[in-house]
Amino acid sequence: MNAIRDQRSFKSAGMPRRRVLFVINSLAGGGAERVMATLLNNSKDWLSRNEIALAVLDEGPRAFALPDWLTIFQLDCGGGLVASISGLNHVVRDYQPDVTISFLTRANLASGAVMT
Repeated sequence: MNAIRDQRSFKSAGMPRRRVLFVINSLAGGGAERVMATLLNNSKDWLSRNEIALAVLDEGPRAFALPDWLTIFQLDCGGGLVASISGLNHVVRDYQPDVTISFLTRANLASGAVMT
């Protein structure tokens, strides 16, 4: 019940929507990628309180469909950690997320380096 009350007060207070940035290495396939795509495809109800975007660190084929309303920052970091930190730093500077949600080790490390 508290979560519902908090959501109502958030909307009624006229507060700006939070910016949420999901970060993942790629969407080429695998369990983490499937979970990320599932979360994003089922997150439309969050849009009243949040702006949602996705940063994909590496180019490549996408094994999973994404919602058409989603803002996607497609980077080409070539699997490198330093390139991932640098590329994600540019995305964070432009998008200015309030929070990042990252999947997989390199995306987690890059998010931690950029958001601290």
